[in-house]
Amino acid sequence: MKCKNTVLQLVYLAITLCSWHAASAQVWTLNKGEYYLNASLSSLQYDEAFDDAGDIVALPVTVDNKTYQLFAQYGVSPKLTAQVKIPFVQLTSTGDLTAYNSYIDQYLETGSLSGIGNAEAGVIYKIVDDKPLVSASLFVETPSDIYNNLTGLRTGFNSWALRPGFGVGWGFDQAWLQYYLGTSLRNNDYSHAVLSSLELGYKPVSYLYAAMVFETRQSFQNGEDCDCTNSETALFLNNQEFISFGLKAGFTLGRVGMNFAYSGAFYGSEVAAAGVPTVGIQFRSN
Repeated sequence: MKCKNTVLQLVYLAITLCSWHAASAQVWTLNKGEYYLNASLSSLQYDEAFDDAGDIVALPVTVDNKTYQLFAQYGVSPKLTAQVKIPFVQLTSTGDLTAYNSYIDQYLETGSLSGIGNAEAGVIYKIVDDKPLVSASLFVETPSDIYNNLTGLRTGFNSWALRPGFGVGWGFDQAWLQYYLGTSLRNNDYSHAVLSSLELGYKPVSYLYAAMVFETRQSFQNGEDCDCTNSETALFLNNQEFISFGLKAGFTLGRVGMNFAYSGAFYGSEVAAAGVPTVGIQFRSN
């Protein structure tokens, strides 16, 4: 059943599984020997999704998605920073499927599933250390083969991904501006995609910061992965697209800090329609 895309809906709709720290982490590098650690939790519950035409449709189940993520960076040299990201995903679907399963060739079950999602490792290389700073990055994303076709639940894309990209950043006394542009090149008959983000941040005092983030994902529409029952749960579909807006903030006490974020989408395709709050704890070596 389709719903109208009203202005009120666009205020609270959000994309799934977008790490709030990912965009900034793909632009800036650390000094040699420095490291940064972050542990976060993203919680998402939804029963609607954007279909492939960008309309909001009701799903036959309610999906509860909790993603626990470990994120780490290390300054290998003055210009090179290594980065690792490991998500653990917990999924549960609930609802009455009697009506849905009464149709011929249509069957779905409720249930739960958990496991490692699409882990990621790569490097960021600083090309120009000036204003603006210019960097290049390359990340490899591992596939996730944890799925259940009867429930339509899965913890990640079932494909490898190679993500080359470039970043530009301007640092000011109490603010920063950055832009990232990259691609996600996937195998296993998944579509490639163009990724971009624009972030504007402000730091009124040394221990407090806030930022606005705009992110996009545009599919090449060149893959033919089936997705099967995943379309009924809107989890890791082949041709995901979105234009999103997010707010994030945080504070630090010495080397330890906490961060918070919330993201919302102006447009989506093949993604869930619900707000995505994230909370994290961080530690810096300096």
